[in-house]
Amino acid sequence: MTPHYEDINIRILTPLWLGGVDGDSEVDRESGVVGSLRFWARVFGMSKDDIKKLFGDTGTRKQFRIELHGLKGLVTLDTDDLPRPTSNEERKELVLIRDKKVLFQTEPFRIRIIGEADPTGQIRNLLGSLATYGGLGPKTQMGFGQIELVSPPTSVWTPRPESHHFRHEITVNREKAKNWPKDTIYVMEGVHIRNAVLRPAIRALHLDELEIHLFGKPGSTSRLHVSHPFRSRPGDDYRIRIWGEAREEVGRILGAIKGALKQYE
Repeated sequence: MTPHYEDINIRILTPLWLGGVDGDSEVDRESGVVGSLRFWARVFGMSKDDIKKLFGDTGTRKQFRIELHGLKGLVTLDTDDLPRPTSNEERKELVLIRDKKVLFQTEPFRIRIIGEADPTGQIRNLLGSLATYGGLGPKTQMGFGQIELVSPPTSVWTPRPESHHFRHEITVNREKAKNWPKDTIYVMEGVHIRNAVLRPAIRALHLDELEIHLFGKPGSTSRLHVSHPFRSRPGDDYRIRIWGEAREEVGRILGAIKGALKQYE
């Protein structure tokens, strides 16, 4: 039987951290995309059994495969591309990305989903949903991985309440962005916003365990994701997207985030 396939055209809004150490491994790129999709399947409420069925498990194959076409914009994050750190936390995170290779290009690339009709439809919806609520690939907590579908998805899933997922997005006031580049679609400010703007606001809540939960520490995962300011095309307003996961104090977290980001509105 001829497999069903569907092509999804993707526009990169902030660089993608895919492709392994050198950024040029096709296997690692595809694995990074599938890993993101599996993570968001859980956030959007797919059951464990459905996730295992769709993505495979020990002894079973996943119901689809993907191919990436036209993804070729490999760039190096030179020191001159990164902002000057203003805190120790910011400095530590910038060291992790300095001189690393990421993927960015202005022309869309294509994700081909190959499988039976129903699984390919589920993957299409997952891509559209993660583009709305989060990001694609690793290092999204440091600004990377913002994408949009060239053709908007017909269906967007929302996170299930049990995922404790929160999200906030603002449009940056043009006066506040007047010193940012005029001809680019993103600005490498995500690490600065995360550490110099949001971390002090969360710290002011005096909830030490919550701060560790959101920002992580050596050996633990960060659960607060901060995009670089991004836009679909030069001339549009920049946007900043914040999302994450917290099992408690979500209202206070969002209040602190909204208050801290007022300086950009």
